[in-house]
Amino acid sequence: MRGDSRIRVYRRRNECYTKACTLERDRFGGGGSVMVWGGVSQHHRMELVVIAGNLNAVRYSEDILLPHVVPFLQAHPNMTLQHDNATSHTARSVRDFLQDRNASVLPQPAKSPDLNVWDLLDRMVRARAIPPQKCPGTGRCLGGRVG
Repeated sequence: MRGDSRIRVYRRRNECYTKACTLERDRFGGGGSVMVWGGVSQHHRMELVVIAGNLNAVRYSEDILLPHVVPFLQAHPNMTLQHDNATSHTARSVRDFLQDRNASVLPQPAKSPDLNVWDLLDRMVRARAIPPQKCPGTGRCLGGRVG
């Protein structure tokens, strides 16, 4: 062992990475994260969409609003969309996109935690006695589509 605290394993040429030669480590401590989008109302729920990567205004419009929100709002004309002040939600292109489709949008006050349902759900999940487990094939486990 050298002074840099790394563990070195020496193995023979052409030897596979056997259990004796490997050490599994979770270097990031948490197991990762997943971003999902969903819509709920008193009497309806929308399909859960798993979002791969980052969500910007273009992806929000093309992957969430156009295939999911707009058809839902057209089928339920008395519904109003509420989303938070994430930059992908408040971008001018998103506001114009929704306005062009006559979508009713509830104005969201800046930094209003009392209207943020997701913060409440996050606190409830983190307070569980059993921590969330890693799930291979996250999209299949959540029952949604990878968008």
